[in-house]
Amino acid sequence: HVGSQLVPQLLDAGARVRALIHSPAKKELVDKRAEVVIGDLDKPDSLKGVMEGVSAVYTVTPATSQLPNLLAAAKHAGVKHVVRQSTLEAGAVPPIGPGKWHRESEKIIEASGLAWTHLRPTMMMVNTIPWWATSIQKENTVSFPGGEGRISPVDPRDIAAVAKVALTVPGHEGHAYDVTGPELLTIGDMVATLSRTLGKSIRYVDI
Repeated sequence: HVGSQLVPQLLDAGARVRALIHSPAKKELVDKRAEVVIGDLDKPDSLKGVMEGVSAVYTVTPATSQLPNLLAAAKHAGVKHVVRQSTLEAGAVPPIGPGKWHRESEKIIEASGLAWTHLRPTMMMVNTIPWWATSIQKENTVSFPGGEGRISPVDPRDIAAVAKVALTVPGHEGHAYDVTGPELLTIGDMVATLSRTLGKSIRYVDI
């Protein structure tokens, strides 16, 4: 979600962009102005040469096992800066939920010797599509845990805008940034917004 927004934002800002994709079929999803290379983060040999001439890397890899391969290829190519998409929960002390393995990945990058920046977005607005679309279409219902808890969902385009600055403007090395939306909402608030936008009554079931 973020990479597809980040590539055109970087290109529009005048940056040269190389996109690493896993499958040739993904090429159609990449902005045509970007250079595209194919590689597999689980296969170090496939990464040889793909980062030559690259100064900064943005990664969203979820697997800690892939990071050593990525970092080794980056260091061999002379990459200076790694910006990684993490999660807000990684900044909790101690990290909570998915933040636990995201923090593990952050530590691997911090120990690599490369300059680093961590972006820690909160829940992405687009995640509500795979979570809720089917039940809304079939039952006009959203069943989801939430209670009175509030969260500030964020648009992937805004995460990409932060990433663009971290990649292209000096001074963000060694920092971790929380990235949130503009307001705190309960799940009920989000469902009410969807109801207004879709023009249909959607019932929220707090499970």
